[in-house]
Amino acid sequence: MRTKQKLTCLAILYCFTVVGLPLPAQAFHNEIGLYSDLASDPGSATITIEPMTLFDVYVTVTNPYNYEFKPAPWDEPIERPIELIEAIYLAIHEPESGFVLGQVSPNSEAAASHIEVPDYAFSFMPSIPVPASGIVHLLTLTCMVFDTDPKEIRIGPVSENFWGGEHGTGAFLRDRESVGPWVAYSPSSGDFSLPVFGINQTVVTTDAESWDGVKALYR
Repeated sequence: MRTKQKLTCLAILYCFTVVGLPLPAQAFHNEIGLYSDLASDPGSATITIEPMTLFDVYVTVTNPYNYEFKPAPWDEPIERPIELIEAIYLAIHEPESGFVLGQVSPNSEAAASHIEVPDYAFSFMPSIPVPASGIVHLLTLTCMVFDTDPKEIRIGPVSENFWGGEHGTGAFLRDRESVGPWVAYSPSSGDFSLPVFGINQTVVTTDAESWDGVKALYR
């Protein structure tokens, strides 16, 4: 049994390292992360940057999936991948000092937005399609630091009083083709209390931990 397990894992490792398949970054549904490249590689959940230098950080969601898809109000909910993302609610918790978030740019031709820092709501126009890779670029954060101290960025659910409390609290995506409930997402760090992006320091994402677990099977 152990031999079979090793052979299977070796085949997977071959695909990852030789063929170059990006499976570890796609192993989760509805996972939101911040990355310094659009491929959302776990190693890009950090950046080393000099003071007074503008840099971009990309907000992406991996494998968006609707567990309660309803094409019409009278339909029973079913499960299916999301094809079009219409909107997002999220909070962006910035470092306390030595940092400025200059701009948050939606990855769409136009967008309706409501912002009460740290809470953000964006409705994308047109809705953002999910590519074959399963990694969807939603927002671009243009940032700057004023020193080389290590810093962290967290994401989380919007607060209860956001938008007058009329839209509720939570961390949600909107499936353009469903009339069912909004789709909850989780952070790439595995917990909203943990950072998803490090500046001049390293953070560990759940996809990186999963990849380490796969490699550990052949040691």
